[in-house]
Amino acid sequence: MVKKTLLVLMTAMTAVSTGWAGDLYRVRISAKIEAERLRTLGVEPLVQLPDGYLVYVENPRVAALAASGLGVTLITANVTRAELALDNRLDRANVRRFPLIFEEGGIRVYRMDRAIIDGPDGVPPLRSLSEEGVEIVYSESRHSVTELLTRLGALSVPLDSLIAKVSLDTLQSYVLHLQSYPPRLAGSTANYNSRDWIVSKLTSYGYDSLVTDSFMAVISSVLKPCQNILAYKIGTTYPNHHIIVGAHRDAVSVSPGADDNGSGTARVLEIARVLAAIPTDMTIVFALFDAEESGLYGAYHYVSEAQERGDSIVYMLNMDMIGHKDNIDSARVFHGPLTGYSSLWIRLADSLLGIKGWLAGASGSSDHYPFTLKGYDASFIAEDSFSTVYHRVNDSAGYMKFPYMTRLVKASLATAYAVSGTAQPAASLAITYPSGVPTMLTPNIATTIDVAITSAYGGSLVPGSEKLYYGLNGNAYDSTTLTPMGANLYQAALPGQNCDSRYRLYVGATESTNGPVFMPQDTARPDDAIVATASAVAFEDNFETDKGWVVTGAPADGPWTRGVPQGYGLRGDPVHDFDGSGQCWLTDNVNGNSDVDGGMTILTSPLFDVSGASNAYVQFAVWYSNATGSAPYGDLFRIYITNDNGGVWTAAKVLGPVNYANGGWNVHAFWSSDFVAPTNQMRLRFEASDDVINPSCVEAAVDAIKVTTFTCTPPSCCTGTTGNVNMIGIVDLSDLSALVSYLTGGGYTLPCEPEANVNAVGIVDLSDLSALVNYLTGGGYVLPNCQ
Repeated sequence: MVKKTLLVLMTAMTAVSTGWAGDLYRVRISAKIEAERLRTLGVEPLVQLPDGYLVYVENPRVAALAASGLGVTLITANVTRAELALDNRLDRANVRRFPLIFEEGGIRVYRMDRAIIDGPDGVPPLRSLSEEGVEIVYSESRHSVTELLTRLGALSVPLDSLIAKVSLDTLQSYVLHLQSYPPRLAGSTANYNSRDWIVSKLTSYGYDSLVTDSFMAVISSVLKPCQNILAYKIGTTYPNHHIIVGAHRDAVSVSPGADDNGSGTARVLEIARVLAAIPTDMTIVFALFDAEESGLYGAYHYVSEAQERGDSIVYMLNMDMIGHKDNIDSARVFHGPLTGYSSLWIRLADSLLGIKGWLAGASGSSDHYPFTLKGYDASFIAEDSFSTVYHRVNDSAGYMKFPYMTRLVKASLATAYAVSGTAQPAASLAITYPSGVPTMLTPNIATTIDVAITSAYGGSLVPGSEKLYYGLNGNAYDSTTLTPMGANLYQAALPGQNCDSRYRLYVGATESTNGPVFMPQDTARPDDAIVATASAVAFEDNFETDKGWVVTGAPADGPWTRGVPQGYGLRGDPVHDFDGSGQCWLTDNVNGNSDVDGGMTILTSPLFDVSGASNAYVQFAVWYSNATGSAPYGDLFRIYITNDNGGVWTAAKVLGPVNYANGGWNVHAFWSSDFVAPTNQMRLRFEASDDVINPSCVEAAVDAIKVTTFTCTPPSCCTGTTGNVNMIGIVDLSDLSALVSYLTGGGYTLPCEPEANVNAVGIVDLSDLSALVNYLTGGGYVLPNCQ
């Protein structure tokens, strides 16, 4: 990915001799199995297309790609990643300035023959493909257009009545007001003033769930604070499922920004105004993104944050430049691999408003693109006849056709409302532990586990399918049927086990239409529970203070750094720490160059003490993104543990290289006793590596370390001296009878073994029987204290 200047020069000079130069291929993907196959090849996806990817392939991997059986076309050979760039403009002006090597729909890729600098409009004309965080995903539409259209009659408000509420005059007033803040370049005073006005408009419409979401972006070569404006209209039926109605609110430095993108911003405000008092089934997020012109920063930031929150984004509807005066009755609809809702927009625009929309392919130059990269269904609606004043001083309302723009706004309102009311989530089940996840169980006593199973999105439970699955001490799973207790509650009993035994647990049930549902969803990562008598935290660190971690290793760039993340999620790196405290450890910490390059960086913990414990549970959050790389090339993330202060390190976990292209915080854990014995000389080590000969983009971070010890000290059952074998009353003949039964196999179970150890020596045996007889017959034996 992006390298320091010296490394870039070295790459260029040694491309042929080292094999660092590679080839750019177009790969077609038509099925999930093909996407999975491509992921395993260790190639680097650089651009997403509607039916595949442009991938960067280094020489050692070319043969594997050729033999993969995928549809492959060579685009250009012997090129470094640093030379490749994606068009940052919507027009084709860059075709005259840079060598074009690929064009399809709205995607244009260039081979840079010089450094990218800001253009006369204050924004970079290209985006380096080495800065794009692209992952290989394959998503399938769950609803057909025909299915959605048949449900329109059930909408609470008919679409023709709804779109009649859109006002041409209001849209025009929005655009005129926005163009009065020139230039709205991200990070400028005018941009901040327009932000405040937009917030005031949304507030006046009654939106009290308003968020000004701040992030940092490089604007005109300077890192500046920027803000997305987000207004939430909470859904009445499916509040956890979101439709994003979005547009970018910034403009270039030389332009009033009326069409680009006062028109799209006005569209978001008008739809927000119309829907303010109209209930919607799903949550609508009205998003005004910042810093789009400089590289889609605001949209990338939003998507990264949404993934971290686990948002369910059903649809993202983006509009950018929808009102130029030369347009009459047609519009372009750009899209990603999913086209269901884009096709719905086309059908509704035609039937309701006479607008002829057409699927125009992909585009990497507007705010929908970061959403499609993550597998979300997204549309980018744009005027068909492109603006003649794009990024110019005369991009003003005088060059716009507001009746045409109003029709496109109405089509978008109809589509957003229709998707909210017709694209119901799949029927499912919600499974929870009402009393919390069981983590510590009492020795030798059966433990009752409480489970709640409820309907989600109209899901229906298949009676009798409710089961608790448990694996003991690494053995195969057993299962037990959950017993209905009424009110959606169920119970099961885990058999009692000896202290230090360990269970793996998950719960499953079957939904009548869509099949099995599990909790946790990934049964390969079940919940852990241990049989113990006590627990304590031996070591914990959220990295807000320096507790003595040590950084070693000699990478060319990107060693472990403790701090607040500065990369802003543009390259697969974290935009924030895991637990919200602020800081974490991460590779490098520089916006635009936050990965480790050319070697290994090692992070070693301070000493911690788990001596005296029977086991320790080591838990931590890891962010690991590997956009390319495979095991032979060393691009792995390794976690080690030692119990002798680093004399011998034992590998506890290895992550990567495949299936880790998208980053994301994930909690990992292991039991220390699986690898080393407990001592007071324990340390952890985290290694992030990037192969020197075959480099890739490895972004890593660590946060929220916690080591919990578990002990197996039985509770004291002594009442004073030994001899009270049955723990009833005083020491008498009944105790002698109980001890005889125990020693002769009569079936008696000792309630307290120390009490039965009459001579307090070794184990309970015949010598204890002799001592007890001596005591009861007055032979002079003195009962010792029970211990």
